[in-house]
Amino acid sequence: MWGSMVSPTMEAGVQRAHRRYQETADGHTDDFDLQFAAALTVPPPKGSLTLSIKVERLRVLAQRFRGHAGLHATILRYATQSDVQASRNEANLLVGEPALTNRPGVGV
Repeated sequence: MWGSMVSPTMEAGVQRAHRRYQETADGHTDDFDLQFAAALTVPPPKGSLTLSIKVERLRVLAQRFRGHAGLHATILRYATQSDVQASRNEANLLVGEPALTNRPGVGV
């Protein structure tokens, strides 16, 4: 999970906590807050909890829990987190470097 920064004991505790989060969410399927927290916190059985997995889980929640505007905003935030990046030429121009024009939409 965090590589060499975490001891095996600490890693086991984190995994145990994730199992308990999931068990609690599984026992309260109608509780939006618990489902939302589990979707964003509990990693899948194999691999890490990526943005795409979070978005997929949140979309499933959106079908189950209609009318949560914050849920749709969170989906949008996670879905665009790696796709939308703002770049500005001002920093480059201030230090005398060329403007950024080699990426789509930059320098327009």
